[in-house]
Amino acid sequence: MRLFEIVDGVQNLLELSVDADGVISEEGLAALSALEMDLSEKLVNTALYLKGVEAERDAVAKAAKELADRAKIHTRQADRLRQYLADNMERAGHEGLSDPRVKLSWRTSTAVVVDPNVIFSSTSLPEGVLVKSARADKKAIGELLKSGTEVEGCRLETRRNLQVK
Repeated sequence: MRLFEIVDGVQNLLELSVDADGVISEEGLAALSALEMDLSEKLVNTALYLKGVEAERDAVAKAAKELADRAKIHTRQADRLRQYLADNMERAGHEGLSDPRVKLSWRTSTAVVVDPNVIFSSTSLPEGVLVKSARADKKAIGELLKSGTEVEGCRLETRRNLQVK
């Protein structure tokens, strides 16, 4: 898409000089400098090309934000529906449900639950399980709990996670 009429030599040179990461190469800029045309015309055309690149960048960023917002909506819908299915399967005592189009089943997992009311310090937790942001490292705590070491305010909890395939 062209927003402005740009001299084809400048346009083609700049488009051909972009590498895989989207960066215009030094050789491309050198070739632009060597291009035989009035310097003012070259600068104006390069600036017009820049405006086009920036307009496309802004359009892509706007579209990405809109898509991210839509993805969040779909995530909330999916979470709500997954919870509805899990609640109703639990209430009905279903261990699984199968249809040619969809299969519902339970998978057992283990999660580390850290009591939010416990204030952790470098002395109250075993060495290596406190992350620098003063949050507990659940993975390390989980390994300790699984090995039999007790950690204040923490426990292993078995959960059932609904699988929709």
